[in-house]
Amino acid sequence: MFANASRFLRPVQKPFILILGATLISISSMGLAATVTNKPSFPSLEYWDNWTDAQGVSHLTKCRITSFNPVDEKHPTSLKAVSPKEANADKKSTAPLAMVWTGANRTGSATVTTTVQPPGWKSPWHATKHVEWIVPVAGIYTTQTMDGTRIELNPGDILLNEDGGSIRDSEGHQGHLSTNEGKDASALMVTQFNAPANHTHKACVQK
Repeated sequence: MFANASRFLRPVQKPFILILGATLISISSMGLAATVTNKPSFPSLEYWDNWTDAQGVSHLTKCRITSFNPVDEKHPTSLKAVSPKEANADKKSTAPLAMVWTGANRTGSATVTTTVQPPGWKSPWHATKHVEWIVPVAGIYTTQTMDGTRIELNPGDILLNEDGGSIRDSEGHQGHLSTNEGKDASALMVTQFNAPANHTHKACVQK
């Protein structure tokens, strides 16, 4: 599902102003996320992290997951990871092994939903109470954080929302703002962890 998104963040040459209602917001950067790649290590998966610093300001940071391990070929449907040494023991097949990232930093029960936003949809500024992974499956999903960073996500791009520790600023901004500015409806596959978030105030904790 990651095959259609291969663009990297492209900073805007000159900052510009986006008008939302009566509020002026400086847009410092725009871009698109990337997907699975075999450089510098295989596999490597990029995602956007929507996180909050110790001052309560939300940010969007490009991160990378590299801690993949081979799938246990004895139980491939369980997605159990094993060490490379275990994977190569008694291995008769010459086919490459599937790899899995188990996400040890985020475990527990979760709810998976698919949401659809019609063209012109816009959310209010808000922060997530629970950590959630968002993967667009159709259309274009746009999100912006309190630091002015704004990105567009296409099908297959990945966003980690964990901005629940953000503090409302003087302009009434808290967490993030999401919109569908395309001509078509957008659809998102959302995996939300049911336990309340434990905020780290650091970017790229998921590695």
